[in-house]
Amino acid sequence: MINEQPATHCKPVTISNSDNLQQAFDYLRTIIKARASISLSKEDDGIDVPSLGYIDDGSLFAELIEKHQPNFYEYLLLVGALATEFAPAVFEEELVSLRQHPEQLKRFAEAHQHSSPFFVPSIESIVYLAAGDTMHHRLTALSCLHSEHWLFTENVLKKLDCFSGQSTEKSNEQQTAIEANSLPLVQHTLCLHPEYRDKMLHNSALTCTNGKLKKGTQNMPKLIAVKTLSTAKQWSDLVLSKNTQKRIKDLIKAIEHSDTLQNEWNMAGKVMPGYRALFHGPSGTGKTLSASLLGKITDRPVQRVDLSQLVSKYIGETEKNLAKLFDQADDKNWILFFDEADALFGKRTSVKDSHDRYANQEVSYLLQRVEEFAGITILATNFKGNMDEAFIRRFNTIIPFELPSADLREKIWRANLPAQQCDKTLLANLNKLASYGLSGGSIVNAIQHACLQAIAAKRLVSIDDCSDGIALEMEKQGKVFQVIG
Repeated sequence: MINEQPATHCKPVTISNSDNLQQAFDYLRTIIKARASISLSKEDDGIDVPSLGYIDDGSLFAELIEKHQPNFYEYLLLVGALATEFAPAVFEEELVSLRQHPEQLKRFAEAHQHSSPFFVPSIESIVYLAAGDTMHHRLTALSCLHSEHWLFTENVLKKLDCFSGQSTEKSNEQQTAIEANSLPLVQHTLCLHPEYRDKMLHNSALTCTNGKLKKGTQNMPKLIAVKTLSTAKQWSDLVLSKNTQKRIKDLIKAIEHSDTLQNEWNMAGKVMPGYRALFHGPSGTGKTLSASLLGKITDRPVQRVDLSQLVSKYIGETEKNLAKLFDQADDKNWILFFDEADALFGKRTSVKDSHDRYANQEVSYLLQRVEEFAGITILATNFKGNMDEAFIRRFNTIIPFELPSADLREKIWRANLPAQQCDKTLLANLNKLASYGLSGGSIVNAIQHACLQAIAAKRLVSIDDCSDGIALEMEKQGKVFQVIG
């Protein structure tokens, strides 16, 4: 794992690229484990991984990273080829757990036409690791494989046969190349260029006098700065008040027709680009699920911003991180979702020292970037009063997510309980369960607890099981719970 503390110096050491390759292969192992876990669960909720990084030790690998600052896709393509050449057991060891799941193992798509006893990754192996089945990310990863990319122009990777322009005359010497040309792009094998492989080996004899750790400057959006939100649920699974439903429908119209308004109706110079919405209300009332469903119905990726990677205690770093976030979001048709947004968009304070002044500058800079962003921005907060008034004025819509009424709570209970696994007494007394003022999220938690109790006891879910679940949720809130009579 990459240490994100300030750079440190080490004593002179003899280097052979080994330290950098070891940390690169450890990073690759982390990605393989994460993607394998998602492949088995079949739920792509995004992958949280450390930031890209390298050790500034003067090695050939360090010089390459320093020069090109590869993004996540480029980095994985490079490290995958390096692992195939220098550490072929990496894939084999990490994928061994999938041997009993042959369908999942196929997703990692071993390369064709090789004689190695180890698992040899194909291009699809690396693309699947980086992007899963998300087409936008897959195409972005594959775009790194054009013949004019620095990975090929600088002879780091061997050019793919399908892009080499070789003759297709069927001489004996060219038969293998012709067969390779007939393969789809993703079935090809990534190989180090012989020239770069030789340089890596020759570089082993060099000496470093000031090794220090540096962080990479470019990150892959889904895995580093943001995380893609997705859900298997439908709008029918989300119970909201009529007022909130109406506001959500207005937001859908804005997302679907904002381009028409700006371009075809020539309103670009009259209204601000993009669209900004504020979701506010207690935890568990459906803010995050609504954002996920908005992306689902409008066919746009919803990217939840990881505030922990944006906010920095170092002066000026937060603005730099924000700039990178919005730069990578431009022209990607994203919906940016800031959860617990008051941590970043909170009220500006009176200036008592330099820290306050820079903190206020961060808020002002953020306000500017949000206004300039041509996409959809959704901020979510539990407390609307915590938001800076300058942001409040600039939202196109403010949508309240209130605790559900008793009638809505009964609908939530009925919609989420597995009716066929519930006894008749429970189903006849849902109004009693609904008398407790829980949020939708808390009701679902109570139902989960009740179902697990019933499964363990090998019986139908009872009202007592649900009462126990309610009690647990009420205890979280510090409320006194009385048993249903």
